[in-house]
Amino acid sequence: VSVPGAGVLVHSQAKGVIRGNTIVSTDKAAIEVRKQGNPQVLNNKISNCASGILVHSEGMGMLEGNEVHGCVDSQIEIQGSSTAKITDNKLEDGSAHGICIKGDAIVEALSNTITKSSKAAVSLVGTGKVVFKGNKIWLSREQGVQTRGEGNCPRIEANEITECTMAAIDVSEFSDPIVADNVIEKGFGSGLFLHDNGKGTFTGNKIRSCSKAGVICKTGADPLLEGNTISSGKVSGCYIYDGGKGRIMDNIIMGNAFHGIAVRDAGLPLIQDTKLRKNGQNGIFVYAQGKAIIKNCEVRGSGNAGIVVCEQSDAEITGCKIQNSTFEGIWVSEGATAKILECDLRSNKAPLKIDADCNPTMKGNKLV
Repeated sequence: VSVPGAGVLVHSQAKGVIRGNTIVSTDKAAIEVRKQGNPQVLNNKISNCASGILVHSEGMGMLEGNEVHGCVDSQIEIQGSSTAKITDNKLEDGSAHGICIKGDAIVEALSNTITKSSKAAVSLVGTGKVVFKGNKIWLSREQGVQTRGEGNCPRIEANEITECTMAAIDVSEFSDPIVADNVIEKGFGSGLFLHDNGKGTFTGNKIRSCSKAGVICKTGADPLLEGNTISSGKVSGCYIYDGGKGRIMDNIIMGNAFHGIAVRDAGLPLIQDTKLRKNGQNGIFVYAQGKAIIKNCEVRGSGNAGIVVCEQSDAEITGCKIQNSTFEGIWVSEGATAKILECDLRSNKAPLKIDADCNPTMKGNKLV
């Protein structure tokens, strides 16, 4: 059908099966589900409509196997207090979001493919209960997944997010997602972008080959990053600045072109039990009045020094093993302060370099 208004309108409390239809160029949603409507929407082809499938507040539905292409607004939108399952849909080349979930909706989005969205492929705003699992996002022209707002705690798990123009996953405004076991690669932006008091628990993710830092953390963001692998980035593995915080625990950060972790401008992370290997410049670079607590890390094969603290920065470095740096194990310079305690600094070109304007506290280190 090609009609003015909605293609199919499911009224309050109506059910039914909407299967195998072709819906083109409607002025409103191709399929619109009103309050307490509860249809099954299966294997339809929707293209060039004002929006694809719209489930209003308190609506319901199973959306499975649909192909939605070229809509002006979101390809699928689920509004507050709705309940929906979104499975095995192909959403392509939309002018807005692939999937947009608002308010306190309860949604499972499983095994969908979302490509070439002009805005974030997935937008999550509100206090709903959302599981976003096993999906593929390619070539989003903005973010892959964007989640924001206090009380917004989605579970984002086992997805593939590839070649986004901006961050693969963007977290802000006190949103606190669980982000686990995703593969994020070849982005033109960062892998994870945490800002404006974003939170979250990030575990088991593989972040690789990003054009910007694998993880960016700024403006009060305070995530837990645990058990992730961040590798082969074109700049640094993690970049923490402008008041960013974070707990970086038990990660592998390797083969990035610049630093493994860079901290500046009142950034204050805890970096613990993390392995930093063969990063192109420094393993950890704390500069421009950054601060860091660094515990029990292994830093190996850095292109410059293992750890650098400089430019009036401050770091506490405890129990770290730093080996095979091209230059120093640790270099403290340009008015920086540091505590260096119980570290193993053998097997570097030099164990330590302390500039004349610095006076770090050192105790119990192995130098030779």
